[in-house]
Amino acid sequence: MIGAIFNVSLQLGLALGVAILTSIKTSIDNKKVARGEHPGYAGIADGYWFVFAWVAVTAVLFFVFYKIPRMVDVEEAVNDDRASETTDRTRFGDRAENKI
Repeated sequence: MIGAIFNVSLQLGLALGVAILTSIKTSIDNKKVARGEHPGYAGIADGYWFVFAWVAVTAVLFFVFYKIPRMVDVEEAVNDDRASETTDRTRFGDRAENKI
């Protein structure tokens, strides 16, 4: 399930990224042609500057909002998992372990 969600997010991100880059390139190239200039690689360069800015913003957001789990949080999560296993064993008895 997680692999499918990851794959879909990559596919959507790629499609959206290509659409944005194409839009930027076409817009810049059309402006240059309208002025009578040769577009060259200006549209492509501006598109990649947009990608650079997007990655920079994403990196800043990551460093601002990323929470490093404290050891206490990890221990509480482990204890919660152990408690739920104990609850499952008492609820289902030996049936859960001896199922053949």
